[in-house]
Amino acid sequence: MDKIRIPAFAEECARKAQETLDHCAKLPGSLGRLEDLAVRLAGITACAAPVFARKSLVLFAADHNIVRRGASASDQSVTELQMRNFARGGGVINAFCRTASAGMTLVDVGMLRDVDIPNVLCRKVVHAARDFSEGPAMTRSEAVACLQVGIDMARREAAAGVQLLAAGEMGIGNTSPAAAMAAVLTGLPMEDVTAMGLTMTPESLQHKIALLRRAVALNAPDPADPLDVLAKVGGPEIGAMAGLMLGAASLRIPVVIDGHIATVAALLAERLFPGACTMLVGSHVSAAPGHAQIMAMLGIPTCLDLGMRLGEGTGAVLLFPVIDSAVRILHEVPPLDSLSLA
Repeated sequence: MDKIRIPAFAEECARKAQETLDHCAKLPGSLGRLEDLAVRLAGITACAAPVFARKSLVLFAADHNIVRRGASASDQSVTELQMRNFARGGGVINAFCRTASAGMTLVDVGMLRDVDIPNVLCRKVVHAARDFSEGPAMTRSEAVACLQVGIDMARREAAAGVQLLAAGEMGIGNTSPAAAMAAVLTGLPMEDVTAMGLTMTPESLQHKIALLRRAVALNAPDPADPLDVLAKVGGPEIGAMAGLMLGAASLRIPVVIDGHIATVAALLAERLFPGACTMLVGSHVSAAPGHAQIMAMLGIPTCLDLGMRLGEGTGAVLLFPVIDSAVRILHEVPPLDSLSLA
C-alpha cells in the first residue's frame, strides 16, 4: 500500500468559517447543524469558504462466501444483478445521484464472477471473500490490495476534478464482515452490531450472530492490528472504501459516510491512520444496529435521520444538496452590519 499522509484539520479555516456564519444576516447559530457542517468542511478542505462544483460517488462491489452458511436471506447472484442495474442507471443510488447532480463510478473489487459490464471498472482483488467461518476471508496481501484500490480511486477522482466524494458499496452478505469487524475493533457485543436483513426471521438472525461469533473465535483477529481484522473477517469493498477515505483525506477531499458498512470502513481507516476521521463527514443515522454508537465513537456528527438502511451510498448522496446549501451561506449571505434600508 502506498504511503499516505493525513493532514491536520485546518482549525484556522474552520474558525474563519464560524466567524463568517456568526456575522452574516441571520441570528447566530440559527441554522443549527447546517452551520456545524459548513465549519467542518472548511477545516477539512483548509478553505474558509469551500465550493463543491463536482461531486461523485464511488461504489465498490464484492461478494462474500459466508452467505452460503445462511448469513443472508439473499443469493450471491443479486450482487451482479444489482451492479448491472446500477450500470444501466436503474438503482435507487442512481436516482439520488441524478438529483444531486453527482457522478458515479462503479468498481468491481471482489465480485464472485468475472463479468464484463459496461461502466464498471474491474479492479478485482479476489473472486469473493472466502467463507471466514472456515478460515480467513482474505490474505493480508489481498487486504492491502483492496485498500490500495480505494486509494487509487480517490486519486483518479481527484484528477478528474472531483471536490466531494461519497463511498458506496454493493455486496450481498456484507453486513456479516461489517458486524464481525465492528465487534472486534470496538469491543461491542456481536448482537449489538449485527443487522437483520429485511427478509430474515428472528431465528435466522440468531443463527447469523452465532455463526459470526464462532468465525471470530476461529480466526482470532488482533484488535490492535486493523489489517489483520480486515484480512481475517472483513470484506474487499470495506477495505476499498477505507482506502478511498484515506486517499481522499490525504488530498483534503471530504468523503461523506453512508450507513453501517461505510461506517465500519471509516472505523478501519481511523484505526489504520489515527486522525483520518476528522476528514470525514457523516450523513444519516442508519437504522442498522450499532451504527449510531460507532459514529459517536469516531466523533463524526450526522445530519439526517430518515430510518434508512439500504446502503449503496444512498444516505451520503442525500447529503450532497445539504452540503451545497451549507457552503452557499458562506459565499452568498452578506454580513448583517453591511445591510441598510436604502
